[in-house]
Amino acid sequence: MRRRRHDDESVHEHDAEAGIVEEAERPPVDENGNSATVETAERAPDAPAPAVEGDGTALRTRLEEQERAAAEAHERYLRTLADFDNYRKRTRGEQEDMKRWAHEEIVAQLLPILDNFERALESREGQQNPQAFADGVRMIYRQLSDTLKKAGLETIPAEGEPFDPTIHEAIMQVEPGEGQAPHEVVEELRKGYKLNGRLLRAALVKVTSG
Repeated sequence: MRRRRHDDESVHEHDAEAGIVEEAERPPVDENGNSATVETAERAPDAPAPAVEGDGTALRTRLEEQERAAAEAHERYLRTLADFDNYRKRTRGEQEDMKRWAHEEIVAQLLPILDNFERALESREGQQNPQAFADGVRMIYRQLSDTLKKAGLETIPAEGEPFDPTIHEAIMQVEPGEGQAPHEVVEELRKGYKLNGRLLRAALVKVTSG
């Protein structure tokens, strides 16, 4: 009797353990008694990402925004290019006008001198006094020189000066004479000029050899 009681207790314990295991393997149910699946928090690394509703619409919207931005940038580029082209044409026209009228002032100042030359030539035919004619020409020459000096023209010193290749152009060499140093300008063959400190024309000179 004692052994049978022991066997009954063992059978009861085995049934209880089986019930626990079966309860653990049974899928959970909702409040209505229907089975419910529980999604695990983590997916396998190689599992595909779940499709998100509306992804295609978002991509299309972003693509349209990028296309609009690119079109606006291209339009700004074209406007800038057109503005630069207009600026270049306007600047070129202004430069041409400056070249065309740069000497307007000096030419206007030379007109009275031109008038005096014309009057002197007209009076030369009936002129009985050559000295008076020569004096008139010298007066016109001084008038011309003064006008050009006011415009910034200056004469380059030459005869008796040391030869300077930056302002003198030697076309002949001679042996130094008495009191002359080597490489000295002994004769000016054509005047040289500067305009506002800048070389306009070198003086042609004869220099002594060294």
